[in-house]
Amino acid sequence: RIARNWFAHQRPDLDWPDLAGETTRRAARLRLNLLQAAASCLPRGGEVRVGERPDGGFEVSAEGPVLAAPEAAEAWLAGAAAPRPGAREVHWFLAGRHARESGAAVALTREETRFAFAATPPR
Repeated sequence: RIARNWFAHQRPDLDWPDLAGETTRRAARLRLNLLQAAASCLPRGGEVRVGERPDGGFEVSAEGPVLAAPEAAEAWLAGAAAPRPGAREVHWFLAGRHARESGAAVALTREETRFAFAATPPR
């Protein structure tokens, strides 16, 4: 519900099928940060999709006509040394932190018109 309300005021659309079941607080926090990172990649709109993976993890993808991600995006997700994030980039940094704190891992795949975050299941 929180994500749907937040996306009501964003340029990209959200495609997140209703799924049965519960999620942990850590998984929810990680998902929300990745949703914000995905939305920030789409300055001219597009679509952000959330899907479950067979291993219990999830994927968040951003697809649109223009994709823009901070240069240090992968470093923030991995917890590597990188410049301090600005206000518009902090969700990238926090997603990496939440993933590490929960025992999850996040991989970013970049294509011409699509970014995809694949997250392993948090503990």
